[in-house]
Amino acid sequence: MDLLDWYEGAVTTWFASETLRGKRKTGRLLVRRTDNDEFVLLPAGKSDEIYAEILAAGDVEMQYDTPDHKRWSIALLKCVYLALCIKFDVIQGPWADQVRADLLAARDAPSRADVPASEIARRLDVLRGFGPEPMTSAPVVTAVMHGLEGTLEGVLLAGRLFISWSPVSEDHAATPGEIGSRVMTMQVGTPMSSVVTAVTPEPRTPTG
Repeated sequence: MDLLDWYEGAVTTWFASETLRGKRKTGRLLVRRTDNDEFVLLPAGKSDEIYAEILAAGDVEMQYDTPDHKRWSIALLKCVYLALCIKFDVIQGPWADQVRADLLAARDAPSRADVPASEIARRLDVLRGFGPEPMTSAPVVTAVMHGLEGTLEGVLLAGRLFISWSPVSEDHAATPGEIGSRVMTMQVGTPMSSVVTAVTPEPRTPTG
């Protein structure tokens, strides 16, 4: 779930206001930003009517959990490893041995909170496409990405997610952000009514 939340830019939230006692947990909310850099929260699924009452209070406290960097990066590494095995059969060598060791360590962790960090996962070079259609219908293809700094060889998953198997330098490696729950206070303005026809997440670098 952490990998899906990271990819879609989703958070799990709790709302509180003076109109209700305690906090109310929402479903998944997609975080998007306007051209004025104001953030918008879009429910990903059903939404309880009680949240309209909470937001109508004006001053709202929101607590939210961000996707855990260790978990989504190791999940992404697993996808890359399986994709390579599908394309080239079971891969061998020091890199593959370390990947398998990292995946086993994550599998055997006593809890989600105890999943160990993977150095290989931390240094994956990830690019995402958010076009209306995937770049290819094939689930797994090898690909070469051409950029200003040269070419990157890697694998394209589901026509949208490119991951290079050449690790990025330490200066460009992803670093986990603050882990755990965060709390912020929002001033809710006048309600607006509209119809959402499409949502395109903003491109982001693979940081926690």
